[in-house]
Amino acid sequence: MSLYEEREEGDVAHYQNHRAASPKPSCVSMKSEQSMGAPILFSDEAETFNP
Repeated sequence: MSLYEEREEGDVAHYQNHRAASPKPSCVSMKSEQSMGAPILFSDEAETFNP
């Protein structure tokens, strides 16, 4: 599509490039550090298991 269109009288109609509207906010929430559980702590020590 051209930015200009020739009219019958010889006038040139100018068309603006329209930008898409900004996206609307989504309903997806991000977890904050406060809402996450404590991290798993791995240890170098071997645990003993007594059945």
